Amino acid sequence: MLTEQSRSAGIASPARSVRRRSVMVDRAGRRVLVNTQMIRRFTFCRGSAANIPIFRVNSSNGAQTLISSDGYLQRPQGIAVKGNDIYVTDVATSDMNFGVGRIIQIDLDTRVQSVLSEGDYLVGPVGIAVEQSGHLIVGDPYTINQESADLFDGGIIRINKTTGAQKLVARGSGNFVNPRGVALVGSGE
Repeated sequence: MLTEQSRSAGIASPARSVRRRSVMVDRAGRRVLVNTQMIRRFTFCRGSAANIPIFRVNSSNGAQTLISSDGYLQRPQGIAVKGNDIYVTDVATSDMNFGVGRIIQIDLDTRVQSVLSEGDYLVGPVGIAVEQSGHLIVGDPYTINQESADLFDGGIIRINKTTGAQKLVARGSGNFVNPRGVALVGSGE
């Protein structure tokens, strides 16, 4: 179990466990995580949504290394790693609620963030996976379906790794509504 790090001393505190939003393994087998407990703590202490951290965690000793924070990160939900790229599902709205979703790409070496895709079918994306080709598959429980009485039935969206172009793969309906998590089986194609 990971523990919250003390802001002042930078050491792990066994007093309170951390609520992880999403965990992924990078190319070297190290865990990468989005930590919502620290999001809340920093938001409260600093009075803003800034300093939202993504960490790499050493599986052997639990040591945490900050990969990225601030920038485009507002309320990260899901994370996927492919090679040197980390992809994070998030929102672009100032209130950090669903409305305009985005996919943030973070270079693992330089830690530079960029917006790969935003808006269109992305309303409040949560789950994310990377196909073998490098294109992304995203689960968004809030994708709008104009033909539904509920409106927000969700969808599964494919995002081009180079252009950020979105294609709706499946729309929520019937027993398949508001998809959140995604996983790829087999070749990932």
